[in-house]
Amino acid sequence: MFALNRDGTRDFRMFCYSSQKTLDYLLEGCERVWDKGGAASWVTSTCVTVSPGDSPVVCNCAACRKTFAEGSGTPNGGASLIMATLVKRMCEAVKQWWPDKKVIYLPYWNYDACRKEVRYPDNLVVMSAMTTYPMPLNAQRENFEEAIQRLRDFRAQACVPVTIWDYCVAWTYGPYQYPHLVRDYYQAVKDISAGAFLNGLWLGEWTNTAPTMYVWMRVLWNPDLDVDAVLDEMCERLYGKAGGTARELMQLECDVWEKGEWTRDRIKQPGGWPVPRRLFPVVFSPDVVQRMESLRNKALAEVADDPIARQRFLYWTWTFDAFLDETKAIHRKKTP
Repeated sequence: MFALNRDGTRDFRMFCYSSQKTLDYLLEGCERVWDKGGAASWVTSTCVTVSPGDSPVVCNCAACRKTFAEGSGTPNGGASLIMATLVKRMCEAVKQWWPDKKVIYLPYWNYDACRKEVRYPDNLVVMSAMTTYPMPLNAQRENFEEAIQRLRDFRAQACVPVTIWDYCVAWTYGPYQYPHLVRDYYQAVKDISAGAFLNGLWLGEWTNTAPTMYVWMRVLWNPDLDVDAVLDEMCERLYGKAGGTARELMQLECDVWEKGEWTRDRIKQPGGWPVPRRLFPVVFSPDVVQRMESLRNKALAEVADDPIARQRFLYWTWTFDAFLDETKAIHRKKTP
């Protein structure tokens, strides 16, 4: 039932998804919950989830090696066909024995591709992870189509619109926003997506990019949202006398990330959490840093007598001084 390592031992953290024993084990959980009133962590009253552990699916048994070769051409490549085949069998069994229940599948890691040749019964629900992975680095307009096509393919196989598992992570001290890109993406997928789960890792996603995250929450309810009107109101209500200055800074943060020259020379960023170091001096050029610092200082002066507005502004800009130190060090290295 467990994945076979190259040395012949078993990996007890991961199932072998070609094994009949794995399928039997998952279905036994369904029977335990739906027929006997028991409990299984992967089964609820309405559905069963198929989601491997948080790592690539790798198994060296003969059946997995054969399917790897058929599905991807390399034993260390994509495991999408292995998982798709297992999920199809799961759907067929659930459809036969519990026709009112659903099978939820989370394509991820090295099994995130949609295998169009696999046909499922009408009880499959898909939550697609790594669609833009991570959104701040890869959900530029030129990268939309690949992610959208993947969702279209999964939607053609699922019985309901696809739920997106997205990452809002792109850690940096630097201030940047991308709310218009979020709006554009969800406008494009509104007919094939049921919504999104946002996976963040650090405080920075909810402070440095708080304006974007707020817009993101609103966009999930209304993908036709007027982003600029939302940002206007945010600055007016949160930052008091510094509302206009804060809005100017916010717009600059949007412009350097959404419209910067650096986006034209990039096809797709590799997956990862931090903003790549090579992009830092390009995105945050000396001129941009100077303008940002001037606006930050002006806003702080404007809220000097308003402790609540000042506290709100400091929450949003809590890493700004570290950003200034970092840019000075990077730009010094770039200077001949």
